[in-house]
Amino acid sequence: MHLDEALRLFSDRNKPNYRNSIKESISAVEHIVRKITGDTRLGYGLKELEKLKLIPPILKVAFEKLYAYTNDENGIRHALMDDKENVTSKEAKFMLVACSAFINYLKMVDADKKSKQKELSD
Repeated sequence: MHLDEALRLFSDRNKPNYRNSIKESISAVEHIVRKITGDTRLGYGLKELEKLKLIPPILKVAFEKLYAYTNDENGIRHALMDDKENVTSKEAKFMLVACSAFINYLKMVDADKKSKQKELSD
């Protein structure tokens, strides 16, 4: 649902909302990480994914940095201090594609892990 909303916000021809598209993109990552690990905080969830050997350490760092990007002092996830929209379509598209790719990757590695666990229990 978050990715669908991110795409809708990004692709609105009359009034695209790149800022909220990015928020929805990273929220989609938070959701899948929570679904896999049970942790409601993305940072801790990413650490858990690494501990479970579902993601390599450097990929964990990459998504920690992307999450930090959405939370920095001019952060996309913070309230606007003025009426200026300083988020570009390029940034929104990058986040939408990167988050979508990461989610698909996590779904695949999680499915592989569950399949291997099932084989071991049979």
